[in-house]
Formats: sequence, C-alpha cells, structure tokens
Amino acid sequence: MNAKDLITLWGDEKSPLNEYACRQWSGLLSDFYKPRWVLFFEQASQAIQQGKELDMKQFNQQVSEWEWSWVNKRKDYPVNTMGNPVSTAVEMHKKYRSLMDKMHH
Repeated sequence: MNAKDLITLWGDEKSPLNEYACRQWSGLLSDFYKPRWVLFFEQASQAIQQGKELDMKQFNQQVSEWEWSWVNKRKDYPVNTMGNPVSTAVEMHKKYRSLMDKMHH
C-alpha cells in the first residue's frame, strides 16, 4: 500500500497531487492510468452527448475516491519482464519510423 501510494498519490484520498511520480512500473499503465483515462473519456463523452460541460469537480472527486481505493487494494504485479526488449524496440521502430519521418517534414 505504501509503495503504491508513494508512486501515485503521495498522500491520502484528499491528496491534491496528481501524477505525483508518474512511473511506468509493472501494472501501473494497465491497472492505474488506463482505468482513470477510461473514466475521464466516458464522462467527457457523456457530457458531450448531453450537451453539458464536463463537471471537473465531480470527476476529480470520483477519481480521488477511485485512486484511494486502488492504493488500498492488495494486488501482486509481475516482477519479471516478458519478451525480448531489443526485438520489441526493433518492431516498434519499423512500425512507427515512417510516421515520425512524416511529422518532421
């Protein structure tokens, strides 16, 4: 719990800090950051469909509650890497290099 708190909220449910340490450690992208963005886009889409402005105060309250619940939930994350980082980097380079070239021209 302390480790999760230190790399995310650095406090309790009422912590005013967001993205405190912004680490990309095992599980954080899929288990912490992604669900928060999903929540944001769901509420933003709902507000657009209803022709309303997104209620950021309500959203921030909901996210704070969700984050604190996440910090206090016990879950083990993988500690060993999967796959070959060199071959993955080569694949990503092949996939995105042409797009990066287009952005610089």
